[in-house]
Amino acid sequence: MVMNHSTAQNYPIPEIWINKHIAAKILGLSIHTLKKLRSEKARPEDRLLEGIHFVRYGKYCVRYNAELLRDYAATRSDPKTHRRAIETYLASLPSNQPKRVGRARQIS
Repeated sequence: MVMNHSTAQNYPIPEIWINKHIAAKILGLSIHTLKKLRSEKARPEDRLLEGIHFVRYGKYCVRYNAELLRDYAATRSDPKTHRRAIETYLASLPSNQPKRVGRARQIS
């Protein structure tokens, strides 16, 4: 099946990775402040972590994890709670799932 614009609308893709404009709206901050939170200039407890809160695709493309940003905004006064959300997110990644033990099945 060829996926064109009209058929793509029937299968909405959840927006996990968002651009800086949407990320700034989620946090209620400016794009400039968002950029500061990614840098070493931000206080360690306020800093957004690369690979967790955001990822880089090349030199100029940065995408933010919408789910973790919402949690970050909601738990600003309690960093321990946000750390638990990060741990839960990391544990849910396919790369952190336990390996299956046993021989691989032969497909005939």
